[in-house]
Amino acid sequence: MQIVLTGKNGLGFELQRATAPLGELVAVGREHCDLSNLERLRSLPRQVCPQIIVNSAVYTDVDRDESAPSTAMAINATVPLVLEQIFQK
Repeated sequence: MQIVLTGKNGLGFELQRATAPLGELVAVGREHCDLSNLERLRSLPRQVCPQIIVNSAVYTDVDRDESAPSTAMAINATVPLVLEQIFQK
């Protein structure tokens, strides 16, 4: 079973150990899959075909959230929706 884990350098760092025994783990960070770039995100299914997606990538810069709410909304709300749409196909 192939598992994609986003946010490997943040919260996903700890989740890698927990999910690795469950199957073939593909952990991606910003350097491989910048979630603020939706076009690049949409190319991820061409690279991997997971049965499970663990999305641990979140935007947590509270000070910046107030000055750039659209970025926080994109990462924390839009990206999970896009992940669902692209991997559901």
